Amino acid sequence: MKKILLPILILLGCFVLMFGLFTLRKKPERVPQAEQIASVEIADVHAADDSINIYVQGTVSPRTATNLLPQVSGTIKSVAPVFYVGGFFRKGDILLQIDPTDYEVALANAQSVLAQAELALAQEEAQSVQAKKDWDALQLEGEPSALTLRLPQLKKAQATVNAATAALKQAQRDLHDTRVVAPYDGMVQTKNADLGQYVSSSTVLGSIFAVDFAEIRLPVKTSDLAFIDFPKGMRGDASEWPEVTLEAEFAGNHIVRNARIVRSEGVVDTSSRFTYLVAQLEDPYGIYSGELLSPMPVGLFVNATVKGKVFRNLVTIPRYALRGADTVLVVNKESRINVRHVKLLKTDVAHAYIAEGISDGEQICLTALEFVIEGMKVQDINAQLPMNTPAEEE
Repeated sequence: MKKILLPILILLGCFVLMFGLFTLRKKPERVPQAEQIASVEIADVHAADDSINIYVQGTVSPRTATNLLPQVSGTIKSVAPVFYVGGFFRKGDILLQIDPTDYEVALANAQSVLAQAELALAQEEAQSVQAKKDWDALQLEGEPSALTLRLPQLKKAQATVNAATAALKQAQRDLHDTRVVAPYDGMVQTKNADLGQYVSSSTVLGSIFAVDFAEIRLPVKTSDLAFIDFPKGMRGDASEWPEVTLEAEFAGNHIVRNARIVRSEGVVDTSSRFTYLVAQLEDPYGIYSGELLSPMPVGLFVNATVKGKVFRNLVTIPRYALRGADTVLVVNKESRINVRHVKLLKTDVAHAYIAEGISDGEQICLTALEFVIEGMKVQDINAQLPMNTPAEEE
């Protein structure tokens, strides 16, 4: 019995001891946990009448470009000093001269043929007048026939003079066309012919373009067209089309130039689903302006900002302040987060334009939080702490 009761008594004693210790132990004091406050960047929201601009890109292209082809055949006798790739020229400058010798001879021959034809016409006119006098002197009855008065011969002589005159004009034009004359102020883009080369009417001497205006084709999403203020019927004076600001980097300089949309190409590109607007840039090389304008040469890649329609009470926030597709973290007066859904008009790379959901004067959280709980406490990371005075520091 001792072997059986002794272990039971030991276990019972341990149990009583453990129960006593558990009953007599001190309860731990409860310390209230401080509320966690996240430090975030907070920005004020302001509603204003503002425009939604469209940001696109394009390449500067010539508005007027021409392939130079000679009107006559021959050997190039001289080339203008400005006729090289990148050379500027003025309207009326002679860019190339084809040897005019053969055409000067042709002109002299045409002048001789015309003189002979005019002589023959004068003789026929005199003979016709004399034939009429002879008929009247003979006092014959009836009217003289056309052949008697040499009218057919006179008509033939007049036609010969007309043909000789036309041949002379052709010879004069051929001689004039031995000079390849610039049709406008411009620049040489390519050069395919040079001194001593024989050319014909099918030879491309080179290509040139005008420097008075340049154009930039701007691809715009069809959805973005609703934010651009076009003139009625897509027609109107230049002043009625939206303004465009062009920016580019060239020769180590940041260039900003003003341009204007002048037309829409009016179709949707089947491959990209974009519509192209054409902006016109005046004096791209800064030749005509009295001011020193930085050049935007042909071929330069530019960023374009198309001025959009003005919307009333528009709220614009940074694009990165959006959480998800249409959610903004609003900070209320108690510095607590309010997760709010908003109505967006449009977003771009830098901005989000809000039509409804945020009021003027409210504050939003710009910091991307890993976890967001409705009503969580936040503080502005940029808030300045009050500075201590010297007396307070002592």
